Amino acid sequence: MLKHSFFIAICLLSHILVLAYQITTPSDRDEIEHAAWTTNGPNDIKWERVTTDPETVTVVLVNEDRSILPTNNLVLVENVDGSLLHVAISASAGTEFPVGNGFRVNFVKSKEDVNTIYAQSSQFRIVKGGPNASSGSSDLTAQGDLTKT
Repeated sequence: MLKHSFFIAICLLSHILVLAYQITTPSDRDEIEHAAWTTNGPNDIKWERVTTDPETVTVVLVNEDRSILPTNNLVLVENVDGSLLHVAISASAGTEFPVGNGFRVNFVKSKEDVNTIYAQSSQFRIVKGGPNASSGSSDLTAQGDLTKT
């Protein structure tokens, strides 16, 4: 009986994991396609979702290397409407995103609860530059403490 219950639990968990936010951009393919994030932005975040996903997410930037990103879970923007499926994030005036490899974007429950992760992007890099020009109505400015320029 225990074996049967365990199998059912695994099946239910795998079903839940399939039906959730999935960040499609940035991705590890961006480097191949020469579409890395830039220090100024705007930097695209694209995702897929299902109707049972939470309506809003908080977007954070993470990197395990503290020499690149001294503060992990850098909040980029809060309460993003999940139905948008795309936002472009720019650094706020006078700041820029740090340069380096090994970055990820996480969709989390809130800035107070960054440990509840709804989705995580593939690793990507951030390179120096970028126009910091508006690319549409879904452009957002990062809220976190970025590198001062």
